[in-house]
Amino acid sequence: DNNYAAALRAIENIKRPTDRILAAKQQVLYMYGARQLQAGRTDDAVKYLTEARSFGRFSAETASESCLWLGEALYRKGDYKRAVENYERFLRETPADNANHALALYDMAYARFALKEFPSAATYFDRFLSDRGSRGGALAALRADALNRRGDCSYYAKDFQKADADYARAIAAAPEAADYPMFQQGIMKGLQRDHAGKLETLGNMIEKFPRSALIPSAMLEMGESYGETGDNARAIETYTALASRYPATAQGRQGELML
Repeated sequence: DNNYAAALRAIENIKRPTDRILAAKQQVLYMYGARQLQAGRTDDAVKYLTEARSFGRFSAETASESCLWLGEALYRKGDYKRAVENYERFLRETPADNANHALALYDMAYARFALKEFPSAATYFDRFLSDRGSRGGALAALRADALNRRGDCSYYAKDFQKADADYARAIAAAPEAADYPMFQQGIMKGLQRDHAGKLETLGNMIEKFPRSALIPSAMLEMGESYGETGDNARAIETYTALASRYPATAQGRQGELML
């Protein structure tokens, strides 16, 4: 009846459990740990999934699946290094046609990204994007996000041209939610001294996404680019509008300073 806590208590009361009982215990621990994770109780999830993993001699498949969700629990706790270790174990122990293979690649990429291991994160984002499992079902919705993070990896590696191309792919993947990659594209153009391209891109972003939370940042960047190109009149106009519309934001206060 899905009462895994009661099932565990029943098993613990068996003084000399057989292998069949211990195999059932592994499955109960796995299911209970996954439920704890879904409920947001990460410490309990780590406890039960770690124990399920230790019963690997009964079901290697369940032990490997435990590693995947254990990695997720550790990631939520901010223990990215141990999360990586569990994702690596899952990917090493399961075939590429495993239903959760693409998800593990995505999660591994994010864990590497959180560790600021950007070249490695980029590799796993690329593997996720090329995996057939990412092209259909629920994971298809993650492709635009993965492309955004792939662009971020290129950005942090100071490969601004590659980052620009990655953000362009993210825009194409989800044009209805493309304010972030459009903003980042503008920043990349500015870093390559293409201020005209930066101004055009950020202007288009503001026009297409008038309610975006990134508009104050975009206006601040536009003001700086107008200043860089010597168009002080447009810079003053932009900073004035920024400070007037968003006075309570850090960008609005910076706009006042730049003005």
